[in-house]
Amino acid sequence: MEQLTYVIVGSGYRAQYYARIAARFPAFFRACFLCRSEEKARSMFLQTGVPATASVENALSMKPAFAVIAVNKESVADVAAQWVERGLPVLLETPAGNTPEQLRQLWEL
Repeated sequence: MEQLTYVIVGSGYRAQYYARIAARFPAFFRACFLCRSEEKARSMFLQTGVPATASVENALSMKPAFAVIAVNKESVADVAAQWVERGLPVLLETPAGNTPEQLRQLWEL
């Protein structure tokens, strides 16, 4: 069976749930954190054992099947739109948007 690869955008406690899935079932899942800085990426790798980067290009080089968006609720709609525009399905860990306008924009994507 081929591994399902995904990128985890964010590094908070909710993002770490998805890292634990990959760490617990490496025959099935491969994940990578996308963090705001290389320092945070190193910290996440040391905490979870899951690869981490601050580079979108590095995250995309894994050829992820989808992106888990686990960022703060103020940013989730914009970050989700960026990943949809890159051609990836997204799984959102917080409400998709804070306003009807944000929800409509995401729906249109």
